[in-house]
Amino acid sequence: INMALAKSFEKLYNNIYDRLSIQQLILIENLFENISKYTLDIETAEYLNGISLLKRLNKTILKDLIKAKNCRNKISFVYNAPNSGKQELEFYITDFEFRSKKLYINGYCPTFKDNSFLLVSKIVSPITFHLEKGLIEDLTKTVVLELKNASFLNYQQNENEKVIKKNSNSIKIEYKSDNEFKLLQKILAYGPDCTVLSPIDLKQTIKEKLKTMLEVYKND
Repeated sequence: INMALAKSFEKLYNNIYDRLSIQQLILIENLFENISKYTLDIETAEYLNGISLLKRLNKTILKDLIKAKNCRNKISFVYNAPNSGKQELEFYITDFEFRSKKLYINGYCPTFKDNSFLLVSKIVSPITFHLEKGLIEDLTKTVVLELKNASFLNYQQNENEKVIKKNSNSIKIEYKSDNEFKLLQKILAYGPDCTVLSPIDLKQTIKEKLKTMLEVYKND
């Protein structure tokens, strides 16, 4: 096995990793470790061992997270958040997701009383399993948005969206989301082309966030 073949393996891996289960990705990482023994070139061996996106993750924690997802029980662990530091969290895992080639867990966090996504590499303590399954609060919000200008002209209906009204210069859509962070990101991404019509509490949240952003730039 030479460097050219190792780079071909990496290209294939990058084309399929986000469509495979975590268990399959662990097996592929083991495969790379095994085939790295079939080269006399140290640089090529190191390259093969560095392809996997799971290479720096704690495999004991990762396997416990897989188990937690399958059994759907509540778990707890210490999470070293980038901004707030270490905190003990409770969590129900629904799935895994890669973002910018980093592995996250998605699910409901009773500590925050919200759906959340957490970076697996920031989990710094062993996983504790709880016997109770508990009730997960339904956090689905129904939001009505009005889009104008470029956002109106380029609008394509997505999942969880329904067109309520459309005229020559704007469109009103109903959107459902169970994750407030993603909802706010979606609304802010439209910029001035988007107006929140309901609910009232979300309109207020958007106003406060925009005021905070304005203050940051005013003081710059």
